[in-house]
Amino acid sequence: MYKGRCKSGSQCKCICHFDLFLIYISALPYLPVFRSAIESGKILIPQIEVVPTDVVANPDNPPELEIRFDMEPAIPNFDDPEAELPVNWQLRFIHNQLFKHFLFPSRFCPGPFHSTILRKADWRSPDHKEKYFAKCDRAIQKWKAEGPKPLNTGWNIDGSELEDKPEYCSGIWLFVDRENTTHHFAPNFLPPYNTPEKRKLILDFLREEWDDKDLKWKPVGKDGGARSILDFVCEKVCGTASADKDA
Repeated sequence: MYKGRCKSGSQCKCICHFDLFLIYISALPYLPVFRSAIESGKILIPQIEVVPTDVVANPDNPPELEIRFDMEPAIPNFDDPEAELPVNWQLRFIHNQLFKHFLFPSRFCPGPFHSTILRKADWRSPDHKEKYFAKCDRAIQKWKAEGPKPLNTGWNIDGSELEDKPEYCSGIWLFVDRENTTHHFAPNFLPPYNTPEKRKLILDFLREEWDDKDLKWKPVGKDGGARSILDFVCEKVCGTASADKDA
């Protein structure tokens, strides 16, 4: 979860977040186990530094607008030990760990790695829509030029600033809803990430992706990845999702 502040510097209850793992209400009794597993270090949490990769309209009618935080490139370089890790690798790294560790039936996370910024979007005309997304793309390119940024630079769960800020504090948040953040899990898997041991551990978790339609693991870039690319093209060209997505 990412917490924002007003430009005036005052605390702001508006919270922008993207989900990595959702716990359905039937699994709430499992929550202490969930917290215990993360606090024990069984789930490795790196310093999370991300950059937006796109703004898209989802397939709903009317659509929701989403800021995407996809991993780029979508398939890491598994052969070159000197190659840089993909942008936003931390999100899939944590997401995959959570799905592999917790196996209760109600685990799910449709459309991870995005933040919804507007519901029931509409435009005055197709021309206005085209200009809007062109402006979004210019903003995205500026963010990309600046590079990844930490999601948390020193805030507590109530939005107050930490008095003794650690060097790395951009972890993950546990929340009931946007008004009720209950816990912050600080990074326990710290930089640098270019050692052979850490790179192997990271890349091993990035070799697969969870298919939320077939509910099974697939090699990264296979079937699920191809469908995502098709959907991306359809959304950009026609403003709709592929027939496969609607099936």
